Amino acid sequence: MTTSSTDLARGKRYRLELLRSVCADSLRSYLKHAWPVIDPTRALLPSVALDGMCAAGQAVAEGRIKRLAVSTCPGTSKSIFWGIVFPSWLMLRLQGRPRIMVGSYSWDFATRDSRRCRDLVTSSWYEDLIGGAWDLRADANRDDDWWTTAGGRRMIVSVGGKALGERCTFQIVDDALSGADIHSTPAKREAIRWINEVLPSRLEDPNRDPRIFVGQRLAVDDPIAEAVRQGCKYLYLPAVLGEDEAPCELYDDAGELVWRDERQPGEPIV
Repeated sequence: MTTSSTDLARGKRYRLELLRSVCADSLRSYLKHAWPVIDPTRALLPSVALDGMCAAGQAVAEGRIKRLAVSTCPGTSKSIFWGIVFPSWLMLRLQGRPRIMVGSYSWDFATRDSRRCRDLVTSSWYEDLIGGAWDLRADANRDDDWWTTAGGRRMIVSVGGKALGERCTFQIVDDALSGADIHSTPAKREAIRWINEVLPSRLEDPNRDPRIFVGQRLAVDDPIAEAVRQGCKYLYLPAVLGEDEAPCELYDDAGELVWRDERQPGEPIV
């Protein structure tokens, strides 16, 4: 008995539809399948940080967390995750409709991640995944600001930038403060002013649209500390869990446990 070309094509379509469903439903599954496209030179290794960020990002997308602060150390792929993986997954999950604003202290770094995110959503793997449901607009396709034909958008802003007239349904701030400015009180004040006074007005619905603040902990009065002080749910991912340090437990807005750091004291994050 031979397999016809029709059967082969039907099987391929079924596998693609299954992959599309799995990836749209699960950020963790999407990360696994997207990683070889994002970085074909490195294998995706098990990581406490990525586990925590996947759980947190899933909760945000499901509407369980509206305000999230994430702090972790260098080397955990946080910028790849929040600048490339998460926005492209939201585009997949929400059929190209979300309007995502990604901010940073550095315009150059933000542009880099925007470009890499665009490279991912224009890859043949991703285009197969969305099945032609939407595309990037040819007339609105810059490194730092690109639109979809479904009305979605990924744009960048930086500390000090006005972002006037721009609206979004998701806000992600990745490193509002440079490591070079940890001893600069004016720089810390400006970063906090930017996220507290400038960016909130850019949300289409300030009461419902999610905001995510990501960065290293650089000082006791840095932007992450301010976000936590204001009541953001806090995903704390230290490089090594201290002997007297309680492991992170992230709860959603309803008080349900989202994720718990299962490391033992002295155990590294990766």
